[in-house]
Amino acid sequence: PPPPRSLKTIAAQPRFLAAAMSGMVAFGTMSFLMSASPLAIVACGLPHAEAHWVIFMHVMGMFVPAFFTGHLITRFGTTPVMFAGIVLLASGVAAGVEGIDAWNFRIALTLNGVGWNFLFVGATTLVTTCYRPNERGKVQALNDFLVFGTTATASFLAGFLLERMGWLALNGFAVVLLVAAFGAVTWLWVQERRLVQAV
Repeated sequence: PPPPRSLKTIAAQPRFLAAAMSGMVAFGTMSFLMSASPLAIVACGLPHAEAHWVIFMHVMGMFVPAFFTGHLITRFGTTPVMFAGIVLLASGVAAGVEGIDAWNFRIALTLNGVGWNFLFVGATTLVTTCYRPNERGKVQALNDFLVFGTTATASFLAGFLLERMGWLALNGFAVVLLVAAFGAVTWLWVQERRLVQAV
């Protein structure tokens, strides 16, 4: 087999950049809003028990789609599923800023969970196409460092920003992250279209 490429060379690939960015945004947005939502629910005057229901629906949204996300990627392709994840995450933000009733939080966090699943599974699938077998360890390590470093940072900032700026501002920051992911996936889609046309 050919010798492993440098990590810099692998990370410079449009496919890896889009995958890493999308994974970071998927986990960052999810963690950002999930971590703050119980505090926001109580701060909005809703009963403590509502926070349990919202997190339950969020977790179901995260993991139930896993039974068919892989089939969707096989059928429609990775980038369409990732685009769907971004749309779902954005829809969750829209539901979150629409009001502060119990159902706003329930719908927002459920869509947040499903959107995370689509975007993150798509990004993870994309990463596996960026390396050769003898490069797997270091590439996955870099991707995990970026994704989970973002997750830890988002979790830390969530409560801080919620206390100082409120739930609506927190959702506004999530929109900025989603715009970045949309740009990355769109860029990848354009690059892949050009390659297909060149062939």
